[in-house]
Amino acid sequence: MPRFGYNADGIILRDSAFSDLWENKTPGAGKTHGAATICDKCKKCMVNSRLKIKHDDYGQVQLGMLLTCMRTCDFTLYCDGLDEIFVDKVTFNETFTKDMVVALTEVFYFSRFCHG
Repeated sequence: MPRFGYNADGIILRDSAFSDLWENKTPGAGKTHGAATICDKCKKCMVNSRLKIKHDDYGQVQLGMLLTCMRTCDFTLYCDGLDEIFVDKVTFNETFTKDMVVALTEVFYFSRFCHG
């Protein structure tokens, strides 16, 4: 898919093999809240301590897993004030990613960049 790109924050190795994608965010609320309460302060992107499917970061993580051929991603929220990390293990969502790629390709790419 040459029209797509992704810059991973990291790739996690286990037993010398690529294992998981790593995507990190450092929300402003992380200056005063730790890993135990950061999800309550990041309600735009988190619900029930999980990354919201309707949030842009979810799409970014899914596209990253597609392009790197990873099946899981450690989505972390770094709480820099307390030097703590919250981790949500996100799994590849094939249906969501297929729908997103079709929409990005047909609706966005071809209608905006490839006009007849």
